Amino acid sequence: MRREEWVGLTKGQRKAIRHRLRRAESGAERRRLNAVALYDAGQKMEAIAETLGCSLGSISLDLQRWRAERFAGLAPKSCGGSAPKVSQEQFAALEAVLEAPPSAVGYCAGTWTLPLMVRFLVEQVGAPKLHIGNISRRLRARDWRRLRPRLGIVRADPRREENPSTDGHRGGKKGALAADPEALILYEDEMDLDWNPRITRVWAKRGRPMRVMTPGQNEKKTVFGAVSVAGKVYYSIQARKRAVNFLAFLEHVLQRVAKAGQHVLLILDHYGIHTAKTVGQGRRSPPWPSFHPIRLTERKRAPVSRSLT
Repeated sequence: MRREEWVGLTKGQRKAIRHRLRRAESGAERRRLNAVALYDAGQKMEAIAETLGCSLGSISLDLQRWRAERFAGLAPKSCGGSAPKVSQEQFAALEAVLEAPPSAVGYCAGTWTLPLMVRFLVEQVGAPKLHIGNISRRLRARDWRRLRPRLGIVRADPRREENPSTDGHRGGKKGALAADPEALILYEDEMDLDWNPRITRVWAKRGRPMRVMTPGQNEKKTVFGAVSVAGKVYYSIQARKRAVNFLAFLEHVLQRVAKAGQHVLLILDHYGIHTAKTVGQGRRSPPWPSFHPIRLTERKRAPVSRSLT
């Protein structure tokens, strides 16, 4: 291209070139943008070719594309090759379900992951199995990103009960531990419940992050639970997670299930409320039965937990 045929870049075009250079995903597109910017700055095509490490013909072709099509001529062109395993219609079906949680299509999961997307394409769309990296690349090409959800505020939750039940039990499967007629074996643990959920990055369209509705002011409850060898689960919802709440839960459970003179084997972890002095003093006073806490480390506790559940 002759220098007298060149039309200088406007201020907006220079700004757009800098923006596209930061977001360019291919080396060819980055080279074309740099060639246009350097030629507009007054450099010769020979110097530009040496700087960018390409031939003089490539620089000439890039400038001709810019003159004819502007940014559309510099965009990467699709190459040949085999057809993609997942068609456009099948991938559009995946995009449609990504707007809703996985539970809407029958999967027990909180958020969409790449392996779960592959499973959906294979099981419900009928697509062949493909690598998760293929899914990630095609999602990013369609302007999907991993974004943190935004929290929204709701004034009232219609599903929330004013007076939730504080204790109960349910039946379950018998664990691997054999029942001892002379001792009651209980496995105890706690969990926290928050009205404001803990959020993580999920797949969403750029500029349209997922919105999670919350009550605004967080409320925290603690669920104390114990499971027996027979598979029955006992639980209690407490306002705090302290040693006195732990003792109140044990008193409720032991008085309900332990017989007079029966030994109770209680399996615990090393959490602070289990090893507090208050617990040691409280369990020696009436009306407590005779029970022996066994505190296991996480490595030793995991097989026991799996056997009970």
